[in-house]
Amino acid sequence: MFKRFSPNYMALLLLLDGIFLQATLWLAMQLRFRLPYGQEMRLEWIPQFVYAPTVELHLVVAVLWLVGFLFAAVYTPRRIVQWYAEFQQVFLAHTAITFSLAGVLYMTHLELSRLTYLYFYILSLAALLGYRTLLRLWHRMHRHSARNSAHILFVGAGDLGQRIIEEFRHQAWPGLEFVGFLDDDPAKQHKRIAELPVLGNLDQAAEFVTTYAVDEVIIALPPRAHDRLANLVAILHQLPVRVRVVPTIFLSLCPVPP
Repeated sequence: MFKRFSPNYMALLLLLDGIFLQATLWLAMQLRFRLPYGQEMRLEWIPQFVYAPTVELHLVVAVLWLVGFLFAAVYTPRRIVQWYAEFQQVFLAHTAITFSLAGVLYMTHLELSRLTYLYFYILSLAALLGYRTLLRLWHRMHRHSARNSAHILFVGAGDLGQRIIEEFRHQAWPGLEFVGFLDDDPAKQHKRIAELPVLGNLDQAAEFVTTYAVDEVIIALPPRAHDRLANLVAILHQLPVRVRVVPTIFLSLCPVPP
């Protein structure tokens, strides 16, 4: 099944967006003739006075929303990890594109009544946010029922990283699965530290995040690795994963026992 924020999931969002936009555009026209608001309109008047379901109009909507949503990073995983961030992205992009649609309609002389335009904005926004809410709820229920754990990858197998592992185990937090360590020290490669494997070096971070479906990366590097830390965070920032940097002061407050 689609994993949240994977390329397949993003493709699913794009496909569903297109379907719901076209469906709500058609539904908005139907409501214009069936709701008792605005000037009286009759179905037989469609070709002469108001929006008719032309291929051109549907294509305009498809292209505008595709380009607009891509430009607004609606399908960029790292921008929509949190539900409120995704909803904000969709709302702002959808509103801006709807205003742009008005300008395109004016320049191309495509007909769309004002009430139909308003209905389309409201219906499509509700649909775009609504099905995303259902997908997130489904994902949460699925993860809970399947007892899936959050996969955590640690960067830095030194004293600080080992102390973090000990704290996690001491707290006995449920729903966590530790994948292993990444460390640049050749002497630690392919060994087990704090009962976890050292999988590879920092340059392989993106590879292991994808391979192990990592949900969160905890970085516990010493101050001397500042340059490596900056590069690593820049790489992980492009991936659908949470990144936490442990301050080195943690080690001085909670030293590893001898």
